[in-house]
Amino acid sequence: MNYKLSINTSLKIIEQTFNRKFRFPNVFKSYKVIDGTKETTVPIITSENDDLISQGIWGLLPHEYEHEWKTFQKALNTLNVQVKDIAARDLFSEPYESRRCLILVTGIYISYLEAGDLQTAFIQKENQEPFTLAGIYNLTSDGFITCSIINTKEKENVIQDKSLFLKMPVIIREEDRTPWLDSSADMQTIKNITVRANEMTGFTTEAC
Repeated sequence: MNYKLSINTSLKIIEQTFNRKFRFPNVFKSYKVIDGTKETTVPIITSENDDLISQGIWGLLPHEYEHEWKTFQKALNTLNVQVKDIAARDLFSEPYESRRCLILVTGIYISYLEAGDLQTAFIQKENQEPFTLAGIYNLTSDGFITCSIINTKEKENVIQDKSLFLKMPVIIREEDRTPWLDSSADMQTIKNITVRANEMTGFTTEAC
């Protein structure tokens, strides 16, 4: 992905789709493009409060971190993390085991190479309904949620005959949402969810 998401729908549709209410409904705003390189929030469902929709700052910070988001992001970009790299850093591995979340979106932007140029494509559901990405989260010292999207291998058929430049976020299917949020789930179950993710049936891809 290229650090951009979309949550281009209404609060009402999100609440109906996921059968949950926003914890702070007045904070939610709809955006066609969310730019992760700027400090911004995304709607999420956390394992700790899985009956509500919260807002998380996109870009994971260490647990109980006390300094500015942009300062940490300059040192280490944590907007996303590859599945294969999670175990290498406690920053990712500890919340992966105990603080997983669902990040709610209506679309994702990915980059690919075509004739030597970097191009962008937009992926959304055919019915344009919101869907969920795999995430992990931490809490800062003042109680803000920060989160990171988990990426996996790109699917070769996402854009036919194109070479993807970046990886795909893990798309969590509806039947996998409850076990993903279960902090007591065994890690083999969680691994299996990431392995079978990104079956792109019911999605459309178009160049931007």
